[in-house]
Amino acid sequence: MNFIDPKLYISWAKKIVNKKVIISLIILFIIWTVGNRNAQDASRIKLYTVTPKSIESTITSSGKIQAEKSAVLHFQSAGQIAWINAKQGQQVSAGEAIASLNTQTLQKQLKSDLNTYMTDRTKLDDTRDTYKDQPLTDAIKRIAQRSELTVDSSVLDVEIRDLAIRFSTITSPINGYIVADPTFYPGSNVLVTDTIATVASSGKPQFIAEVDETDIGKLRLNQNANISLDAFPDKTFSSSVAQIAPQATTTTTGATAFNVTFDMDSSEPLLLGMNGSVQIITGEKDNVLSIPQEAIVNDKFVWVKKGANYEKREVSKGIESDTDVEIASGISDQETVVIAGFDQLQKASLFQKVKGLVLK
Repeated sequence: MNFIDPKLYISWAKKIVNKKVIISLIILFIIWTVGNRNAQDASRIKLYTVTPKSIESTITSSGKIQAEKSAVLHFQSAGQIAWINAKQGQQVSAGEAIASLNTQTLQKQLKSDLNTYMTDRTKLDDTRDTYKDQPLTDAIKRIAQRSELTVDSSVLDVEIRDLAIRFSTITSPINGYIVADPTFYPGSNVLVTDTIATVASSGKPQFIAEVDETDIGKLRLNQNANISLDAFPDKTFSSSVAQIAPQATTTTTGATAFNVTFDMDSSEPLLLGMNGSVQIITGEKDNVLSIPQEAIVNDKFVWVKKGANYEKREVSKGIESDTDVEIASGISDQETVVIAGFDQLQKASLFQKVKGLVLK
């Protein structure tokens, strides 16, 4: 009788066991892969617990320091500057002369215009004397009318030249100071478009901000505001809305905005043209339910955690800040909402679904 060699039997047994182990491992791998397909990564889901807190709705805009009043001075006619009395920082009073044009040419032109007027006036008198005893025909009427119009034009020329002489000197319309040194000097020829000097009032400066037209409807006079200036990065200036411009302006980017004025009361040396930003408080509420802005989906939904699952819920919003939004209805105190990882909420592997059913 032949017997199987024990060594050979053991070798066969090992092969069978190894095959079963391998097959089992393969089956387990398949089950694991299928069971974990589309698995939810819970570590990516960030949650926030709803609690009452204070919230402020604000509007932020950029602007710069400007004088309460300012005037850019020009001559009303072209000419040559005879003298100018302006220096940066110089104090001036309302009505004080700043600069004057050379009027020698204007005086001669005025004299010439007066001579022309006298000539035209004499011609008119001669015309009247010539035709005073003749029948008043249409032709005579036209001759007289032309003479009268010529005299009227001469009168206007004289008046215009006289005004040019009177306005050859520019004066400050306000009490204040010269903003910058002049760029023209005696002997310079200037045009009516040339700026001779800029005068700023010496009262308290103002901060002027350009508020976008989409936000202007939220603003009211006396609303509190906090102003930050680039020149003083560690300081905040408290102010309030003093004036809202009734007419829109176009910004450098082509947008429509309204100038909003804030009075500045500070011991700091505020200089004209300093840039900064303002945060205007348009609403305040205490002890209200609020959640981070990032929790809002499609402007009116939130995801609320319910046990092991998540529920999409519609909410009503109240006032909003840059970071938070008041929830008037839709969620309750101490509920938990999702603020990140929304792409994971709809995911669930077979194992996670089974686990959810068991724990439900």
